Amino acid sequence: MLDQMGGLFGSGGSLLLVLIIFVIFIILAFKVFKIIVKTIIIAVIAAIFPFVANYIFNMNIPVTIDSVLWFVITAIALYFIYFLIRGGWKIIHYAFSRKGKKK
Repeated sequence: MLDQMGGLFGSGGSLLLVLIIFVIFIILAFKVFKIIVKTIIIAVIAAIFPFVANYIFNMNIPVTIDSVLWFVITAIALYFIYFLIRGGWKIIHYAFSRKGKKK
């Protein structure tokens, strides 16, 4: 039946191409998963911050849903800004590095 449908991966039998795309997909999915986990950790730490600031450091931060959400959203936004700047810095550093160039 698979033979009549053109094989499992099409008529050209492009198993290698499918495997390469699958490996790239797994690598990208793992990187995205790591970013999501770090984002969740940062959000939890940011949500805890008002409580720690009030009870340990005796600051006068209101502990309401609005203030906790503000800290969480601000922390996530700052993390993504840091992530973009770090990525841009890596690209610029790689583009202008002297590795592999003859002097």
